[in-house]
Amino acid sequence: MTYATNGWRAAWALASVANHSDLTGVSDEDMPTQISDLLCNLCHLMKEEDVDPEAAFQMAFINFNAECDEEDAA
Repeated sequence: MTYATNGWRAAWALASVANHSDLTGVSDEDMPTQISDLLCNLCHLMKEEDVDPEAAFQMAFINFNAECDEEDAA
Protein backbone atom coordinates (compact mmCIF):
# COMPACT_ATOMS: atom_id res chain seq x y z
CA MET A 1 0.00 0.00 0.00
CA THR A 2 1.31 3.43 -0.94
CA TYR A 3 1.54 5.94 1.88
CA ALA A 4 -0.52 9.05 1.11
CA THR A 5 1.02 12.29 2.30
CA ASN A 6 -1.05 15.17 3.56
CA GLY A 7 0.11 17.11 0.50
CA TRP A 8 -1.49 14.45 -1.69
CA ARG A 9 -4.65 14.55 0.39
CA ALA A 10 -4.82 18.33 -0.02
CA ALA A 11 -4.32 17.95 -3.79
CA TRP A 12 -7.16 15.40 -3.99
CA ALA A 13 -9.40 17.77 -2.04
CA LEU A 14 -8.44 20.69 -4.31
CA ALA A 15 -9.40 18.61 -7.35
CA SER A 16 -12.78 17.90 -5.73
CA VAL A 17 -13.33 21.58 -4.96
CA ALA A 18 -12.35 22.58 -8.49
CA ASN A 19 -14.65 20.00 -10.08
CA HIS A 20 -17.56 21.00 -7.83
CA SER A 21 -16.94 24.70 -8.47
CA ASP A 22 -16.94 24.14 -12.23
CA LEU A 23 -20.18 22.15 -12.02
CA THR A 24 -21.94 24.71 -9.84
CA GLY A 25 -20.59 27.87 -11.44
CA VAL A 26 -18.71 29.26 -8.44
CA SER A 27 -15.18 28.84 -9.81
CA ASP A 28 -14.74 32.64 -9.91
CA GLU A 29 -15.33 32.88 -6.16
CA ASP A 30 -12.53 32.82 -3.56
CA MET A 31 -11.35 29.50 -2.15
CA PRO A 32 -13.19 29.80 1.21
CA THR A 33 -16.47 30.34 -0.68
CA GLN A 34 -15.79 27.42 -3.02
CA ILE A 35 -14.99 25.12 -0.10
CA SER A 36 -18.01 26.18 1.93
CA ASP A 37 -20.28 25.66 -1.09
CA LEU A 38 -18.97 22.11 -1.49
CA LEU A 39 -19.39 21.47 2.24
CA CYS A 40 -22.95 22.79 2.08
CA ASN A 41 -23.79 20.46 -0.80
CA LEU A 42 -22.17 17.56 1.02
CA CYS A 43 -24.53 18.33 3.91
CA HIS A 44 -27.44 18.13 1.46
CA LEU A 45 -26.14 14.73 0.35
CA MET A 46 -25.80 13.59 3.95
CA LYS A 47 -29.40 14.60 4.61
CA GLU A 48 -30.55 12.61 1.56
CA GLU A 49 -28.49 9.61 2.68
CA ASP A 50 -29.54 9.85 6.35
CA VAL A 51 -26.00 10.60 7.53
CA ASP A 52 -25.53 12.80 10.59
CA PRO A 53 -23.44 15.80 9.40
CA GLU A 54 -22.12 16.57 12.88
CA ALA A 55 -20.93 12.99 13.32
CA ALA A 56 -19.38 13.00 9.84
CA PHE A 57 -17.53 16.27 10.48
CA GLN A 58 -16.41 15.06 13.91
CA MET A 59 -14.95 11.92 12.34
CA ALA A 60 -13.33 14.03 9.62
CA PHE A 61 -11.62 16.19 12.26
CA ILE A 62 -10.47 13.11 14.16
CA ASN A 63 -8.98 11.66 10.95
CA PHE A 64 -7.45 15.02 9.97
CA ASN A 65 -5.75 15.41 13.35
CA ALA A 66 -4.49 11.81 13.31
CA GLU A 67 -3.05 12.23 9.81
CA CYS A 68 -1.35 15.51 10.79
CA ASP A 69 0.07 13.94 13.94
CA GLU A 70 1.29 10.94 11.96
CA GLU A 71 3.07 13.09 9.39
CA ASP A 72 4.49 15.44 12.06
CA ALA A 73 5.96 12.43 13.89
CA ALA A 74 7.66 11.09 10.75
